[in-house]
Amino acid sequence: MTDKLEKLKEVARSDLKQAKGQIVSILPEGIDPHQFMKTVSYVVTTSEQSERLMSADRRSLLNACIMAAADGLMPDGRQAALVVIKGRVSYFPMVQGLVDMARNSGRVKSVSAEVVHERDGFQYRPGEDRRPRHSPQWFGDRGGPVGAYAVVTSVDGECHVSVMSERRILSIAAQGNNAAQYDPQGGKYYEEWWKKTVIKNALKYAPRSSSLDAVIQSDNDSQGFDMGTGNPSERLKERLSDRVTVPTGSPSPVGRGGADRYIKTRQKTLQIDADDADREVFSTALEAVDSCGDLPALEEAVTQFRPLLHESMTADFDEVTDAKRRQIETLTAGQ
Repeated sequence: MTDKLEKLKEVARSDLKQAKGQIVSILPEGIDPHQFMKTVSYVVTTSEQSERLMSADRRSLLNACIMAAADGLMPDGRQAALVVIKGRVSYFPMVQGLVDMARNSGRVKSVSAEVVHERDGFQYRPGEDRRPRHSPQWFGDRGGPVGAYAVVTSVDGECHVSVMSERRILSIAAQGNNAAQYDPQGGKYYEEWWKKTVIKNALKYAPRSSSLDAVIQSDNDSQGFDMGTGNPSERLKERLSDRVTVPTGSPSPVGRGGADRYIKTRQKTLQIDADDADREVFSTALEAVDSCGDLPALEEAVTQFRPLLHESMTADFDEVTDAKRRQIETLTAGQ
């Protein structure tokens, strides 16, 4: 092992150790924190892609792990994946993650998806056929891929079908930042991305849980799709804030809106070198500080959030923290 790789591992392990408290705190119920962190550690420091992940932007790597935790999906390459794009790490829910979330919602009985090749037998007549009839040429030359389909069966037996041609799938992919992965000529796992596209489309018409909606939106955000459903950082903020627990003492006299006002003011005047996920962690950290009513709660919030912040945001976070500390001390002295 080279000295460079060993150094990258040391840094990655240190970063994950510091971020462990935050990552574990936002895991949904039913997800084993030990198993989640074990999976993250393996993927980041030991897997085939570990060197690329560790060489990428460190803050984006931690943010990707936080987003996976918020959705409750293991970034093991099956439920979700950590992918390096232009030097930054992005988190993508994968086919198995979508299937597991759909089944766990209690509203979906089964989810299936397949890629259709030009020599396969395929027939689907909307309004007449309950589901597609697909006869793959498993043991012969199937030819190139020509499309994909998904069938989502709800617990009441209703089938929700999505059929897309290669042209339509690639057209959708071209709207995002990950189009190369969909290309059969160059995308190593293009079938996974094609299946995920038709599954998401079929799920639009099936009964879903809010958790599944959040996972689908995470995938759209990660791929840069503008689905017309609001700011990506605001959606991430909602998911993170729902799961962050910080002791609060008495109600803050400033109120939760104080953090939002501060963020809006500062973002107009500062050029922050960070992405939406960085700003969202920053936003959530400021809200945690703003909600603190005593000094012990404030110090816990600082300990929990400051290590997760992008380096360009720490000075502003410290400024807000100092102001909040003075406010608490003033109020305490006046009692």
